[in-house]
Amino acid sequence: MASNFIQAFKQAPWRVQMQRIGLVLTGLVSFALIAGLYLSISASTYAVGVEVKELDWFKEELLRQNADLSTQKARLLSSAEMKKRAQEMGFISPSPQEFVYIVIEGYQGRQLEIPPKPPKSDVKQYLIKPDYRQSLWEYLFQGILILGQNSGVFQ
Repeated sequence: MASNFIQAFKQAPWRVQMQRIGLVLTGLVSFALIAGLYLSISASTYAVGVEVKELDWFKEELLRQNADLSTQKARLLSSAEMKKRAQEMGFISPSPQEFVYIVIEGYQGRQLEIPPKPPKSDVKQYLIKPDYRQSLWEYLFQGILILGQNSGVFQ
């Protein structure tokens, strides 16, 4: 009787073979999906990497151009170059005997203006709000304590 019971629930050989083929195909499809996902992520990562390299190159080029322009500006504003251009325009530099100084009584020169200090405020300004300075463990422990007090466990 037990052999009839086992035989009654035994699958036909072609069904067992189809189930095995289905499992193998499911595994292959899963492997192909994972490989495709991996390749897609790798391709997008590579594309972003290339773009970052191009932007780094562009940044370096801009820095070189900026340094070159700063060098040209420094050369154009050097004292020798400014003196040469002034002479070409007809300016002459006076000798110390040619200067005329005028003394004005009561004039004390330019006064240094020091702005008053801003009033001190008693309010402390935090870079991080106090709500965000509590750790997750403190928050959970505080919640457990409040829950225990509300339920009457910690009284």
